[in-house]
Amino acid sequence: MTSEWTPSSADGDASNVALLQLTSYRRAEAVVIQAAGEVDVSTVDQLMEAVTVALATKPERVVLDLGAVRFVASCGLRELLRGHAAAVSDGIRFIVAATDGALRRSLEVTGLDHELETFDSVDAALAAN
Repeated sequence: MTSEWTPSSADGDASNVALLQLTSYRRAEAVVIQAAGEVDVSTVDQLMEAVTVALATKPERVVLDLGAVRFVASCGLRELLRGHAAAVSDGIRFIVAATDGALRRSLEVTGLDHELETFDSVDAALAAN
């Protein structure tokens, strides 16, 4: 299953669509969500909608690939934690992949690197036991 995610907007304004592109696909017992662009107050709901849809399919794990994300605001970090909590409550692993550079530093400074399961790549996240 490969799907191109087209974010919805409550007011019909799609001006923030270009700021974040999301693609999701199933790989074995996982749903991988690839994000590209920026996660901020104008796009965080789109990301969380994709996570919610992925969790609803009840996979073994959801892997959020942030390798092409240039920026994550504090609201995005908060929603990563909420996505993790929702997954864990349903017995689903929630993994953040391709965390390097500024994103890794943000996770370390906030302590989220100890709360979230992270891997350097999607392949590593999918291979993990």
